[in-house]
Amino acid sequence: IFGKEQSHVTYAGCNSSGVYVCRITDSVNRTVATLAGTLKVRCRATSCNKEDGNLNLRVHDHTGYTDGTICVFVHPRPKLENIVIYKENASQNAFKFKYNINFSYTEEVSNRGEIHFRLYNVTPSDYGRYYIHARNDMSSKLYFKLA
Repeated sequence: IFGKEQSHVTYAGCNSSGVYVCRITDSVNRTVATLAGTLKVRCRATSCNKEDGNLNLRVHDHTGYTDGTICVFVHPRPKLENIVIYKENASQNAFKFKYNINFSYTEEVSNRGEIHFRLYNVTPSDYGRYYIHARNDMSSKLYFKLA
C-alpha cells in the first residue's frame, strides 16, 4: 500500500463531527502510519433524538412556569440572541419576555449541545405548539408542545 495512492470518500452528517483516525499497516514491512484530525461539520441545529421533535412540556402546578431541554447537534455555536422561542402562528416577539434560554455544548468535539429554557407566567392561552428558531450560518426550527 505504501507508495500507492489510495483514497476514501465519506459524507459527513451533522452528528459526524469528532476526532477521526486513519491507520494504515504495511503487512510486508509491518510499518504503521497513523493520521488523526478533528472534523467539524457545519450544520444547522438538528435534534439528537427523534423523540425531541415530539417534546410535550407541562406547566408546573400553580407556578406558571416550565423547564425544557432539547439536545441538538449544531456548528458553529449559535449566539444566544440568535436563539428565539415563539408560538406557531404568532410573531417572534410576542413571547419574547416570557422565557430565558441558554445553550451549552455537552461534547464540543462532536458538536453535541443542549438548549435549556424556562418559560414564565404561562397561562392556558399560551398552550400550543412552539418553535425554537436557532440561527448560526444557517437557520433551523425545532419545535415542542406546551400543555
